[in-house]
Amino acid sequence: MPYPPAAPPRNGFGITALVLALIGLVFSLIPLTGFIALILGGLAVLFGLLGVARTRKGVATNKIMSWIGTGLGGLSLVVGIVGMVIVFQAADQFVRDMDKISDDLQTSPGSAQEGIVPASPLTETAAPAQNTGPLTSGITDGMYHVGEDIEPGTYKSAGGDGRPCFWARYKNGSSEFANVITSNLNDGPARVTVKSGELLEISGCQPFEKVG
Repeated sequence: MPYPPAAPPRNGFGITALVLALIGLVFSLIPLTGFIALILGGLAVLFGLLGVARTRKGVATNKIMSWIGTGLGGLSLVVGIVGMVIVFQAADQFVRDMDKISDDLQTSPGSAQEGIVPASPLTETAAPAQNTGPLTSGITDGMYHVGEDIEPGTYKSAGGDGRPCFWARYKNGSSEFANVITSNLNDGPARVTVKSGELLEISGCQPFEKVG
C-alpha cells in the first residue's frame, strides 16, 4: 500500500519575519521613518517566534531563518526607537533655537521698540497754571508753587474727573523724578497737605478745595 505524500513544510512565518526585519532595518536608517521600523520590527519578532515554534513542532524546516528574522526584527525595533528619540530631540532643539532667535530679534538694538518708554503720570501735565495770586479753591490740572500759586495747607478733592486722580508733591521747586516727596493715584477722594516752597502737580482730579 503506497504511503501518502508528505506535507510541504510551513515556512511562511520564518520567511515573513526575515522580510519584515530587513525592510524595518532600511526604514530605521531613514530620518522620520523610525515609527515604521518600530512597527515592522515588532511584527518581525512576532512572526519569527511563531516560525521557531513551528520548527519545534516539526511542521517547518527554517529554524535558522526564523531566529535570524527574530534577531533582525529586534535590532530594527531598537534602532527605530533610537531614531525616533533622536528626531524628537532634534525637533525640540529646533523649536528652542527659533524661540531664542525670535527673542533676540525683539530685543536687538535695531528693534523698532527701542527707545520707546511708556509715559509716566509725572510728566503727562507740565503746563503751569496761570494764577493771579495764591488760591485756596478751584485747583485743577497743573503745576502749582506752594506759597505763590496756592496757599500752604491741606486740600481735598472728591476724586477723579473721569480719569484716575493723580497728584504729586516735589521739593526744591522742581518736578524732576528725584525730587518727588510723595504721590498718589486713585479713583476715590483725594487729600494732600503741602508746605511752602514745594511744587504740587495735579492731573485728572475734580477741583481741590482747602480744608485746613
